[in-house]
Amino acid sequence: MEQIDDIFVCVDCYHLLEIGDATYFDGVYEPEMADQRIYECELGITRLVEIFGDTSKLRSSGKEMDFSRFPCQCCQTKDAGERYKFMVYQ
Repeated sequence: MEQIDDIFVCVDCYHLLEIGDATYFDGVYEPEMADQRIYECELGITRLVEIFGDTSKLRSSGKEMDFSRFPCQCCQTKDAGERYKFMVYQ
């Protein structure tokens, strides 16, 4: 496989993409906000699947990146915070 791109995602999307754990949201957000964030992240993952074909082409670098003011490239949240690097393979 050949690496074709890098994307940087927020901690919420990281938990769904890498760990597949939606229970994370229950401990971080109030119930209504947790549902909203899960929905936003799932929409972002659907968008990534449309772009790259499927999420199996995404591999986490396993490292938390520095603080960023750029939007998450998955859910598009504009909230500043940590980003996690995923490498995209073809």
